[in-house]
Amino acid sequence: MHDVTIVGAGPVGLFLACELGLAGCSVLVLERDAEPRSPWKADPLGNRGLTAASMEAFHRRGLLRPLRTASGVDEAPGDGRGTDLDPPPP
Repeated sequence: MHDVTIVGAGPVGLFLACELGLAGCSVLVLERDAEPRSPWKADPLGNRGLTAASMEAFHRRGLLRPLRTASGVDEAPGDGRGTDLDPPPP
């Protein structure tokens, strides 16, 4: 038994699963694509990439830098300080 079942392991589904898990819910994520190297997911952030809204949500939770690091994406362009990826102050 799970508290929540999420259909789709895209950025929104995984973000929701993380948020619900942090809230103490038992979450089951279902994904129809059995192969993680499908064209939709093979590139560092997948062919669909992330929308500005989902990137902002990950940024606000302090998850954008770990997501980019885990995906193999290079640092963001800019002055090299990476301040655009740091979470906002509390």
